[in-house]
Formats: sequence, structure tokens, C-alpha cells
Amino acid sequence: VPVIYTASEKIAIQSGTTMYYWALVCGQVGAAFAATTTSMSLATYGIPNKWLNLFIILEFGCSIAVIYHTALQHAFGMKALTLRQMLAGSCALFAIVAAEEIRKFLVRRRDTARSEAPLAPAASALMKDNNPSPGQHKEEMYIDGNEALPDIGGSA
Repeated sequence: VPVIYTASEKIAIQSGTTMYYWALVCGQVGAAFAATTTSMSLATYGIPNKWLNLFIILEFGCSIAVIYHTALQHAFGMKALTLRQMLAGSCALFAIVAAEEIRKFLVRRRDTARSEAPLAPAASALMKDNNPSPGQHKEEMYIDGNEALPDIGGSA
């Protein structure tokens, strides 16, 4: 059975499609910013990745073109959004970044609490025994007959 939409229903469908698309784009940008570091805040780290920044600008530019250029609107079934609709869709970006910044804050707080926690006597003794003697490299040390793993660092 074919479905026949009224003019107002078609406009509503186009508006909904466009809002969904805009929220998806904003969510992708939010995820890109959120995944930049594992625990360092974006306020501290900034956004130094020039390639990421370039492609985010291109993504926003292409999205704006699809939403507001008449020929592209017709091709993709979009409708121009009002400022209020654009701001509503942009909430995805801010919600993802805010949630991730809260998670990173909790990770930093946990890591700080762990590093400041007193060591148990056995762990303290093991760490004293684990210090290399003069002339001995850390890689040459052994703990209980097993070779110690070197520190390979990690991400921010």
C-alpha cells in the first residue's frame, strides 16, 4: 500500500532527517575531541592535532553545505534548520565532551589517590629491593627470578 504524505508531513520528515544528520555530525566531532587523550583534560591539552582540526572544519563545512545549499538539500532530502534547531543538534557535541571530561577527571582523581596512598610494608620492601645498585641498569634487575618489565610509558 503506497503511503502518501501531506506537504506538512514531508516538511516534518525532512526536518527530522536534517536534525538527525546534524546531531550525528556533532556527535562524531564530540567523539573525536573526547578520544584525543585518555586522561588529560582538553582544557589542558588543547586541540593541537592540525589534521584532525582540518577535517573537523571540512566536516562542518560539508554539513552546512548539505543543510543550506538548495541543490544539495534536494539531493539529500534535507531542509534548512533554524538557529534553534542547530543549537539543539549541537548538544550532542557538548554532551559527549562534557561526559568524557567528567570521566577523565575521575580517572585523574583515582590515579592521584593511588599515587598518594601509603604502600603496604611488603610493597615498600619490594620497591627498596628493586632499586638498581650503582652501575646496574634497571633492565638487568630480577624480581623473584623473573626479569622486571621495562617501563614503556603510556598515553596522556
